[in-house]
Amino acid sequence: MVMVMVVFVITVVVVIVMEVVLLVVKVMAVVIVMVVVVVVMMGKMVMVVVMMVEMVKGIVVDNDGNGVEGGDGGGGDGSGEGL
Repeated sequence: MVMVMVVFVITVVVVIVMEVVLLVVKVMAVVIVMVVVVVVMMGKMVMVVVMMVEMVKGIVVDNDGNGVEGGDGGGGDGSGEGL
């Protein structure tokens, strides 16, 4: 009878431990998924910000590019003026 009680208690403890472990694993899985989602969203946000910065820089650099081309032409003029 004592053995039966001991086996029963051990079984209950093992089941409870398994349940707790499963719960912890589920929580960890949810946390990991949330972290991954947040990281992906942050990555998307960073990509969007980078894209916007690149677009703005592209516009500025295009103007600068034209300015640089004009500057090259102007450089020729400038060197002419310098001479």
